[in-house]
Amino acid sequence: MEPSGIDVFDPAHYEKVRRPILEAETLPFWCYTSEPFYRREIDRVFLRSWNTVGRAETIPNPGDYRAVELVGIPLLLARGKDGMIRAFANTCRHRGSQVVSGTGNRETFMCPYHGWTYDLAGNLVGARGMANTEGFDRDDYGLVPVRLETWNGFMFVTFATDTMGLLDWVGDLDGHLTSYDMEEMRCVKYLEFEIAANWKVWLEGASEDFHVPTVHRTTLDKLKVKHWTEETQGQYCRLVEEHEGTRAVLPGDEAFPFIPTLTGAAARGTQYTVLYTNLSIATTRDCAFFMEIYPLGVDRTRLRGGFLFTKETLARADFDEICTNSYYNRLDTGVREDIHVAESQQIGLSSRLYRPGRISDQEPNVHYIWNWILDHVLGTESPIREVVG
Repeated sequence: MEPSGIDVFDPAHYEKVRRPILEAETLPFWCYTSEPFYRREIDRVFLRSWNTVGRAETIPNPGDYRAVELVGIPLLLARGKDGMIRAFANTCRHRGSQVVSGTGNRETFMCPYHGWTYDLAGNLVGARGMANTEGFDRDDYGLVPVRLETWNGFMFVTFATDTMGLLDWVGDLDGHLTSYDMEEMRCVKYLEFEIAANWKVWLEGASEDFHVPTVHRTTLDKLKVKHWTEETQGQYCRLVEEHEGTRAVLPGDEAFPFIPTLTGAAARGTQYTVLYTNLSIATTRDCAFFMEIYPLGVDRTRLRGGFLFTKETLARADFDEICTNSYYNRLDTGVREDIHVAESQQIGLSSRLYRPGRISDQEPNVHYIWNWILDHVLGTESPIREVVG
């Protein structure tokens, strides 16, 4: 829904959002419903930031590949003979057809339209029908490369050549998560969902537990916690909980033993991290669980997530039974409860009668997310970095 006669990129409209949290208002409705605002987010947020495109273990062997789509851009992820993972635009340099789909293992990729062929490093190694074309050099027409780096087993891409390196983007987050050794953990099953809501609706919900006593009152709210937020030095926000047991199963369900290497806050509860732009990770005492967030349009989002377990947990004889009955039951239950309220929120935000509201001191990370996005969309710097504990 488009606002009538309003320049949605005028910073004056967001002056109240920019205020300190206890004085701030929520985002205007058009931030969730306006096509121009959404397109600006794609151009200035997603195309210029680091975005996860999944776990590296999904393509573990030389020749393994995955075709993925990020904000409407088809990508090809492939592990080369040298063991390196590379990303390319999944579009043939001849007349633009997608080169591959799905997943698999190949030594070369042949475009299904006219048969142009590329190797695992993206080089054009076969160009059928081009023998008589003047000045044609195959070296000039390889697949377009996309910057890819990995962090803790997750693959990230950025479309901007001047974006800081991924480790600088992550900042001091590693210091909170080192004892998990997530690069060595594995996801054995992925769940996917499509929701009728703007991508920010989901990201905001993943950053706070203010909603737990209402949205999850009969499921997740039975575990009593102490929680707080902390200042961060990186492109992320973080919520820390201290509690008994694990957040990865529903109260009363059977759980795996705690990870023995955990230290500090990791050993005392759960850390919920939103790593901009599109990854939320919950690291708890026996595992980690995550959700990749892929915008499909102004009011549609695809979610893809699962659990990360240690090799010791994966080797248990009862792993499959407990994982299915406890862990994936919890993820499916929690996500579906969140989807219900997210889609309801999107309907409310789309109402012509919606007006901005206020937020509480229990939602500081939501405030961080709004201002981080506005920094990029409006091209201004936000002075807001206060912490409310």
